[in-house]
Amino acid sequence: MDPILSIKLKGTMPSKKNAWKHGRNGQVYIDKDMKRELGVLSYQLSRQRIKAGIKSPLVGNIRVEVIFYINKVRVDDDNAYTTFQDLLQDAKIIKNDRMVYDHSVRREIIKGEPYCEANIYLDTK
Repeated sequence: MDPILSIKLKGTMPSKKNAWKHGRNGQVYIDKDMKRELGVLSYQLSRQRIKAGIKSPLVGNIRVEVIFYINKVRVDDDNAYTTFQDLLQDAKIIKNDRMVYDHSVRREIIKGEPYCEANIYLDTK
């Protein structure tokens, strides 16, 4: 089965789970740098969605394959994937991240700038 969307994102996939800060009066927030980083990744995803002709979020049984190409060993794959899945929803590629019934995540250590590649499949069974 061919993917409905193949994605390539430039940059590091941050761990959103570790980015929450505690402010005054008990406020919890994500700092400006992390918001900017997530915004850049979301923008890249949105552009690729439009280019692929996906007009509305995918609904149904979704399978995701992701490879994180990283330039350092200390990267938390689980948290990076969670952020990636949240970005898929934010960029309106998928309706809800609960629709992802299967996923595979790999990482490869590279020299140079980090990036990630992903294939999104919509199972019509």
